[in-house]
Amino acid sequence: MTRLTGFGRTAPRECRLVEPADVAEIARILSTESGPVIARGAGGAYGDAALQTNLTLSTRRLDRLLAFDPTTGIVRAEAGLTLAALLQHATPDGWSVPVLPGTQAVTLGGMAAADVHGKNHPAAGSFGAHVRGLQIVDAQGQVRECAPDSELFGASLGGMGLTGIITQVTLQLERAPWTWWREERLHVETLHDLLAAFDTPAPMQAAWMDGHRAILHRAAPLDRPAPPPGPRWRPSVPVDAPGFLLSRPAIALFNTLRRGTLARSRETTLDRIAFPLDGIANWNRLYGRAGFHQYQCLLPPEPAESALAAVWRAIARAGVKPALAVLKRLGASRSPAWIGFACPGFTLALDFPASARTLRLMDELDAIVADHMGRLYLAKDSRTSPAMLRRLQPEVEHFANWRRATGADRFQSALSQRLAL
Repeated sequence: MTRLTGFGRTAPRECRLVEPADVAEIARILSTESGPVIARGAGGAYGDAALQTNLTLSTRRLDRLLAFDPTTGIVRAEAGLTLAALLQHATPDGWSVPVLPGTQAVTLGGMAAADVHGKNHPAAGSFGAHVRGLQIVDAQGQVRECAPDSELFGASLGGMGLTGIITQVTLQLERAPWTWWREERLHVETLHDLLAAFDTPAPMQAAWMDGHRAILHRAAPLDRPAPPPGPRWRPSVPVDAPGFLLSRPAIALFNTLRRGTLARSRETTLDRIAFPLDGIANWNRLYGRAGFHQYQCLLPPEPAESALAAVWRAIARAGVKPALAVLKRLGASRSPAWIGFACPGFTLALDFPASARTLRLMDELDAIVADHMGRLYLAKDSRTSPAMLRRLQPEVEHFANWRRATGADRFQSALSQRLAL
């Protein structure tokens, strides 16, 4: 039994954690043991998506690169291989992963289960658009090879591990030599100007927000080779930080200093642009022992300005200052995921220290998002209700019915139990 949490470090649970060495061991466990089970990769889901008291199966020992064709860019790897490890293998041959989330410390299985997206979503879509096959162990312990036209494939992408244990991923890489990048930072003062600024295309772009003011980061590659990504020294947060570090006055001071000190442009490498969360190890400890909630929503393009204004009014009324607020533009998903998150619009991610006031605020934000026909990202969720999820994404009821009809409802996490999936 091991005490586990999501990356936000809220709602810890005592879970029976097993670390199988290979696919055969996973199949044996599922065919001989009973009760609910869920997979867990690197533990990067912020909430309760990878927690199951009865049995949590870690895929971290399934971390081999099984096949890589440097002429076509097709790679087949075990689900526990991290994005960082895959990039170290692929970049010397001039290949990269088409979709890069905010951190390299995620597994390929986790990326598929969450159908992750990045700062280049309008051009690249979400991760599932580039997956060419999955190997999944089902509820009876049968190893199944899933092609992109299969039901199990579509249900598993974005399915949060609730269709089976993903054990292998076949992925199409993109030809992208590792070069230096130029990052430009545009300061904007209103929501209208910010959303309009996103209309100028860029290979990578995301905005850091402080209320209606923001800094839009745009980046494009330069035609100069850069050192390939690899391990580098980074500072670490050794202990849980005291509460005052992320108090409203401290966050306001940080935001003021950030606006005043960030350079307007710089040359840097893609890993520093794509993976801002990797700059400080164990940064989630900055929120103290109670942890934090990340609230990530998707707002359709047409009401996005009014929706964002309503969100910031609710935050001001609640008196809870987000320690981090990031806005990205999303395009067409191109992924076959049944319940995927990413679709055309804007996604806003807000980090709040955990508290009763924060929970009340997020309930209010749910209503705002629902009123504007938006949705929530399940990989970040830790507290919404079954009724609200079905209001935001009615298609999850079909997903839940399919799980019951196929026996996939054996795969249960604390998230699925909370949301009646």
